[in-house]
Amino acid sequence: MKIALIMAGGNGSRFWPLSRKDRPKQFLKLNSDKKTLLEQTVERVNLIIPKEQIFIATNVNYEAAVKEKIDCIPEENIILEEVSKNTAPAITMAVLKIEKIYPGSTIFILPSDHLINGEKNFTDLLLRGGEIAESKNAVLTIGIEPKYPETGYGYIHVSSDQLVSDDQEYYTVQNFEEKPDLKTAEKYLAAGSYYWNSGIYITPAKLLLQEIENKLSSLYNNCKKIMEISEYKNLSQIRDKIKITKIKNIYSELENISIEYGVIEKLAKIYLLKANFIWDDLGSWTSLERVNEKNSENNIVVGKHLGIDTSDSIIYSCDRIVTTVGIKNLIIVNTGDAVLICDKDKAQEIKELRKLIEKENLDEYL
Repeated sequence: MKIALIMAGGNGSRFWPLSRKDRPKQFLKLNSDKKTLLEQTVERVNLIIPKEQIFIATNVNYEAAVKEKIDCIPEENIILEEVSKNTAPAITMAVLKIEKIYPGSTIFILPSDHLINGEKNFTDLLLRGGEIAESKNAVLTIGIEPKYPETGYGYIHVSSDQLVSDDQEYYTVQNFEEKPDLKTAEKYLAAGSYYWNSGIYITPAKLLLQEIENKLSSLYNNCKKIMEISEYKNLSQIRDKIKITKIKNIYSELENISIEYGVIEKLAKIYLLKANFIWDDLGSWTSLERVNEKNSENNIVVGKHLGIDTSDSIIYSCDRIVTTVGIKNLIIVNTGDAVLICDKDKAQEIKELRKLIEKENLDEYL
C-alpha cells in the first residue's frame, strides 16, 4: 500500500509580508499555476495515490486553511500537531496512525511548499523509489543535481558506486552536509558527487518507526502515548478533559528536533535516487525569477504595476497598483497592510527584518 504524507506545518518567514503566521509559504500562490503550493503538491501526488491514502500533517493553527484549500482529502487524514516541535514528532505521530490504518505500507514523505515541474517524471520516479525502498527495506531520498553553487540548501554526498534499477540511477548515501559557504558549495559542485537535499523520503513505515524508536526512544514513546490516549484522533475531537490534560502534558515533554537530524542522518543504510524533474524549494523572493516569466524589462510582476525606467525587479501587489520610476534590482511587495522594499541582493535578510518587527511588538504584521 502506497501512502503519501505531506508535511504542511512549516512557518517560513522569507516571503514576508505575503507570508504570515496564519498563512505560511505552503498557502501562497507563487507561480503561474494560480494555485497554492499545497494544492499543487496534493494534485501531483493524487496522480499515483488515491486521495483516501493521502495524509497531511500540519499545525492546529493551519487547520482551517488546509480544509479550505484541500477539500478532497478525508478530514480524518489531516493530522494536527498542537505544538510545533519540528518534523520528528509530527512524522512519528503521523506514521503511527498510518501504520495502524494501513499496516505494512510504504510512505512517501513530501514537503508541501516546493515547486516541481515535470509531473510525469516526478510521479514515475516516486513509484521507482517505492520499489527500491521496498526491495532494499531501506529509506530512500531523492537528490537534486546542483546546477550552481547554492549556499541555501543542504547537500547529500553519495558514493562513487552507481546502482541501477530498471535503468534508473541510484546511489548509496555517504553523509549529509549542512548548508555550506560559497567556497564549499563550489567544491561540492565541482566534485559531482553531491546533491541538493529535496526533503523527500520514501520508506517502509514499519522500518521508519523502528529507526525512530532506536534513535529517539523517548520521543517515540511519548508520541505513541499521545496517539494511544487520543485513540489516533486530533485533540479537537476529544471530549474527555482528563485525556486532554494528559496529552498536553506529554506534548510539553516532546523533543524539538527534525527527522533529518534525529534519524535520517544517522541511518546505517540510505539510498539516493537522482531526480529527473525540475525542482525549486522557493526559499526567497528572488526564487520567483526562476519560476515565473519576466516581462520585456526583465521584471517579475504579480498584480497591477505601471513603471518607467524600471528593470530587473520583483513587484508583487495583492490589491493596489504599484507605480515605479527609475528603479532597478528591487523587491517591492504590497499586501494592503504592509509594504516591503528590499534590494534583491539582500533578500535572505528578510527573515531578520521579521525578527525586528517581532522585537518591536508589532505582532499584527507577523
